[in-house]
Amino acid sequence: MISKSSIGRLVALLGLSVLANGVVAQSVHVSQIRIDWNSWRFKPLYTEDGGVNRVTGFLAIADQSAVTGENIVAVWYSRESTQDWSKRSWTTDDVASVIKSMKISLGIPDSEDENWEINQSVQVLPTDAPLIAKEYDKGLFVDDPLYNFVASSDDPVSLVAFLDEVGYKVADIKIDHPASCTVDAQLEVMARAVENGLAIVVTDEESSKSQTEAMAAEIATLAACQPAVTPACTPGVTGPWVLGAVVGPKGCSWSVTDTWTAVTAGRAYTCSYEYCCTYTRTRSAPAVKADCSVYTCTQIEFQKVCSTAVVCGPIFVANPIPPAVWMAPCGTSPLCSTTPPVVPGPPAIVSWTWSTSSNCP
Repeated sequence: MISKSSIGRLVALLGLSVLANGVVAQSVHVSQIRIDWNSWRFKPLYTEDGGVNRVTGFLAIADQSAVTGENIVAVWYSRESTQDWSKRSWTTDDVASVIKSMKISLGIPDSEDENWEINQSVQVLPTDAPLIAKEYDKGLFVDDPLYNFVASSDDPVSLVAFLDEVGYKVADIKIDHPASCTVDAQLEVMARAVENGLAIVVTDEESSKSQTEAMAAEIATLAACQPAVTPACTPGVTGPWVLGAVVGPKGCSWSVTDTWTAVTAGRAYTCSYEYCCTYTRTRSAPAVKADCSVYTCTQIEFQKVCSTAVVCGPIFVANPIPPAVWMAPCGTSPLCSTTPPVVPGPPAIVSWTWSTSSNCP
């Protein structure tokens, strides 16, 4: 007997595979690009057709350290057509379940799991089924009993911020409450920014810098939609950060450490080998100086990532006869294994701290 979850998955996939006119739908991909806005990360999804990329939506994911009580943890902003976006969310507090649901509904393969950038497994299991999403607006579910009160308020921003702080089922996302423009207009700006970035092939630090700065130039126009900063021209970043694709692995090599214990007539050495690679990532954001001049702030971070250690030993080394000195027998690569090294994957999302960057106000 076919389970309900299997039927749900089949219906979702069939519905997205063929359009009403019989044309096969384009595959949806998860971009390595990310937009960070306060405590929310916007992960773009896109299609590619003949070398032309089109953003189809953003999954906004809450920083888990900022989530309290029943706060909403994810919002799906879906691009129905130019200047027309729908907004939906889920009652679950499990981001991984949301992503699995989207993967099932949109036919996104497990091979793109790393691009979601969350520290949880999102591999789809046979028992998984799509979650039911609810209409969302201005930080709340539209069917929430407080929705009309917040939506009609003269200060919905403060109300949502308060509800968020006390753990109510809301999402405090800056894009939902523009001072001017519309939410859809802001999403269009973000979509164009990501499309500008996707058009740039990233192979090294220089092209990564070009990618994020091209996106930041578009993102800078969002400032006109947000409340004015008081006092004016306060130095600092004025818009969300755009993070480019991860570059790497590069400079991979073995890193060797040795330890020893004294034994009769010599030493017993243990050699530990790690295969390490370097990854880099660039981020950019619009910024302003005290003299009111605007510029693009760009930061780059390097991360060294190592694979699980290969341990060899103990290896006996006899006492050296003077003037010879002790020499560890480890060499530069594992003595006890001929297996090719495993290239470590890119750093986890929490590893990108930008703590060494200082070229921004």
